[in-house]
Amino acid sequence: MKKILCIALFLSIFFAANTFAVTITWIQVTSDYQESEWRFSTGLGLSPLYSDSYDVSFSVNFGHLQSMNYLNYGTGSSYDSGVIGTPPQYVGKTFMWNVKDKSSSSSISTITTVPSWQRQIAPSTDITISGSAIHPTVSWKNVDPNLTDYLLRVVLASDPSRFLLESGSISASQNETYTIDGFLFQPNVSYLIRIEARERLYSPLSGTEIGFFFTNRSTVFYPYSFSSTPLADAVGAPHLTWTTGGGGDWFGQTQVTWDGVDAAQSGPITHSHQTWMETTVEGPGTISFYWQVSSEFDHDFLLFYIGSSLQESISGNVTWEHKSFSVPQGSQTLRWVYSKDNIVNDGSDCGWVDNVVYTNQIQDELALNFPGYGLYLYDKSGGWKQWNTVSPSQMVTADLNGDGMHELVAAFPDYGLYKKDSANDWQPINTVNPEKMVAADIDGDGKDELVAGFAGYGLYYYDDLGGWSPPINEVIPDAMVRYSQGVICDYGAAYGLWSYNTSKGWRLLNTEDPDKIVAADIDGAGEDELVVSFVGWGLYSYEPVGNMWERINTVIPDKMLAVDIDGDRNDELVISFIGYGLYVFEPEGLIWQQPPLNTVIPDDMIRLGNGIVCDFGSAYGLWYWTLEGGWGERWNDADLGQMVAVDIDRDGVEELVVSFTDFGLYYRDETSGWQFLNAVVPEDMKPINFYP
Repeated sequence: MKKILCIALFLSIFFAANTFAVTITWIQVTSDYQESEWRFSTGLGLSPLYSDSYDVSFSVNFGHLQSMNYLNYGTGSSYDSGVIGTPPQYVGKTFMWNVKDKSSSSSISTITTVPSWQRQIAPSTDITISGSAIHPTVSWKNVDPNLTDYLLRVVLASDPSRFLLESGSISASQNETYTIDGFLFQPNVSYLIRIEARERLYSPLSGTEIGFFFTNRSTVFYPYSFSSTPLADAVGAPHLTWTTGGGGDWFGQTQVTWDGVDAAQSGPITHSHQTWMETTVEGPGTISFYWQVSSEFDHDFLLFYIGSSLQESISGNVTWEHKSFSVPQGSQTLRWVYSKDNIVNDGSDCGWVDNVVYTNQIQDELALNFPGYGLYLYDKSGGWKQWNTVSPSQMVTADLNGDGMHELVAAFPDYGLYKKDSANDWQPINTVNPEKMVAADIDGDGKDELVAGFAGYGLYYYDDLGGWSPPINEVIPDAMVRYSQGVICDYGAAYGLWSYNTSKGWRLLNTEDPDKIVAADIDGAGEDELVVSFVGWGLYSYEPVGNMWERINTVIPDKMLAVDIDGDRNDELVISFIGYGLYVFEPEGLIWQQPPLNTVIPDDMIRLGNGIVCDFGSAYGLWYWTLEGGWGERWNDADLGQMVAVDIDRDGVEELVVSFTDFGLYYRDETSGWQFLNAVVPEDMKPINFYP
């Protein structure tokens, strides 16, 4: 720790001549205590601040003139002598300062004697740095009761004489905090933050009516720097490609984070500028992230765009918020922008983004279970790959490690529960096979957990880093549904409908016994709502905000499907009612579209792109419907087993994969029609994004 004892003399004297007019705004005599050595120097300020024609110098006891150097430090400037000796050499001696106009040879000067009121001020202690990396908040402590103020300066570690910022006078208190918002720190640069503790003493100046302040001072130099981490790592999405630009680049830092590791921060910019970072994804899918801002309220904004469409903005002092948005089909640019108006800085003057998770709604590979043959992966470029000779009894896809790719979790009879990802072979996670399991992000960290019910043991969840939790319930639900705010559990007539996540725990949603449950973002707000049918009560929607149930039909549906049929990023519901037909329900306005899509009820239906594929059985066959094209032509009349939507050829458009009971496994290409995959019909198949 460097200590500096300072003695300063401040004058305010105005001098004028016909050809040369300048004001000496202050004069100081400074004694620095650094590394066990006193260092003496002097400086002064002028108004106007600077001119090429100024020649500034000083002398001691009317000796030879010594030149003073001009220093500019952002908010001010001065002329400084540099180190000229030690304080005891100058107490009681006469100093003269001279300012000369080299172009006219006119000059002004002033004289005073250095007083002997000197004492050592204890240096500032307990210095900490917090908050924004580019606008850090400095906190420190001083116990000297006679301090009048502080002065804070920023200098380069490589050149401490180069002042980058001067704060101006800060009122003295024992515990002080100051946010440096007048200077934009840059990553990977070493700085020194200079904290001066000062005591000012007033005394008249002999022979004039002007008084001066004699100042004792101590100074501490505190090193400060921060390293930038790659944006991809900072936002937690290294599988996406990131770019940044505008008035200043976004960067990764570790001071302000949601996850306790690192986060992206908007780059330093000036008024009427903006800085952005972006990535491009293939939709449809869901983007979620946490963001925070510290800015001038309602003037400087952190904004999020999908393409050219603004989704949301925040300003003022907003702490970490979780956001989620639907991404439409096709190539989409996701952009975060920090934008300033033409005046005023406030707060840390920046925004932060962390834990970006993009979930692609389109999968481009298939995991298939062939009894008697084992478990296989199929993708068009790599063909068939046998993953295991044992057929699993259950399997789910989950992004357990948050890398944007799926892992496959499979229960193998007599062997237990295993997981597999693209970088690792099968890894055991439990010797007991669950009765039920579902993947859901129940702790809000952007990574899936596996929620599993084990007969005789209860309900647990598995986290990729923390392993198995203690039991979260002794009772295993009848059914579980993934939900943007955790997991939905149907406990039947005995207990009703519940939601669970780690932040809020268990929450009773309804005491009635649910029949069917669909979780979907039906209002486009980025969070799921529920659509639930209750026998004897009808069909209801549930909005988590406000815990509100609303009846949307008195009839119990046969099947329900959520799909964005009109491309407005809000899911609609396609619902079949026995005796009534197949209908589309538009949640905005609670509108049942008339006439029905079809008076016949399909045996099965799935989403494909922005349309639906319906299996009407042997009587009518397989059909595809879209809002733009209607039903079109019949696709097939053979007896179906299963059907799933997969981008099998990785062209950004989903294909329909169907197992035909008497013919085998096929997929339907949008241009080439039906294509053969395998003569064996799988017992189960799961779309998966396994390889990057």
